[in-house]
Amino acid sequence: MTRYGSFDILWLDGGWVTGDDINLDGILEKARKQHPGLISVDRSIRGKNENYQTPERGIPETQLDYPWESCITLSNDWGWVPNAPFKSPQKVINILSEITAKGGCLLLGVGPTADGVIEVRSDKTSSMK
Repeated sequence: MTRYGSFDILWLDGGWVTGDDINLDGILEKARKQHPGLISVDRSIRGKNENYQTPERGIPETQLDYPWESCITLSNDWGWVPNAPFKSPQKVINILSEITAKGGCLLLGVGPTADGVIEVRSDKTSSMK
């Protein structure tokens, strides 16, 4: 937490792991001392250490009474799959509109290749400007 420069969010994905002694309170206390204003989320464990919640790959039926962000992929997979079909720009706009109307944020996931490259064809979303 000290060798990567400043960061604003700690997005955790593993609170469901059992049998490990994970001191999330201590981790976040240390992180927030070093990075004032840090927000955190653990997508699987609800509680005092999260600043918002993340309905995964879905949009709530109704507006929620707490901060939230939907994590939705541009394709149907979290990771890169060769020639995977992408959602159309219109579909992404519709998803964003519904999430925004319900008071949420959209995290649009795009899986990189094994080399860490984002496919050029995913840039078609730039036509949504």
